[in-house]
Amino acid sequence: MKILIEKDVKDTGRTSKYQQYIDTVTDMGIGDSFVVDDFQIVDALRHYAWRQGYKVTYRTLDKDKYRVWKRKDKWS
Repeated sequence: MKILIEKDVKDTGRTSKYQQYIDTVTDMGIGDSFVVDDFQIVDALRHYAWRQGYKVTYRTLDKDKYRVWKRKDKWS
């Protein structure tokens, strides 16, 4: 079997299905918040924030409704 080597193929990488929420948290100021309707989004944001050094908190508003706050920035 001969292996074909391809050049100049762009690597698109893997993006998170929660990337829009991650970008939002990154751009938010301390004390800013937003509401989501799925706990898996909250969990993904908490995990991302922990890895990046951010502090986020959340509160349950109603069944399947959560408010997420950014409490601490990466550099503070």
